[in-house]
Amino acid sequence: MRVLENEEKLDERSKKVLEELSKLPQDATIHKILSTKNLVILVAEGNIGRLIGKNGRNIKQVSEKTGCKIKVLQKTGVLDTVADLVYPARIISTSKLYLPEGEKRRIILSKEDKRKLRMKKEEVEKIVKDIYDKDIEIVFE
Repeated sequence: MRVLENEEKLDERSKKVLEELSKLPQDATIHKILSTKNLVILVAEGNIGRLIGKNGRNIKQVSEKTGCKIKVLQKTGVLDTVADLVYPARIISTSKLYLPEGEKRRIILSKEDKRKLRMKKEEVEKIVKDIYDKDIEIVFE
């Protein structure tokens, strides 16, 4: 298991998960591990299936052993990443905001989908900032 970014800065929970992942027979390249309320693992393109395992077996096993909720993402783009993080809620529209401090993308979700979120919108916004260095704002309409 190779971690390309931030391995030296991992917290204890992330190190524990990485240690358990390294025991798996499948090898995958991990770009980054982000520790928020959930643990988000960003993998290289084409590695997501190897890491998750058949029927999610690998991630379930590691999650049970470590007590961490784990979300595995493939770095594809801001909107795809947000769609993965907010699933099963749906993005209904997006817009770019041009502010004095820089550009921000507003992502609009349906009010009805708010209860479907598996993590807080602030956590999603932080994850996107950490991965892409882009500011987003999630709103419900």
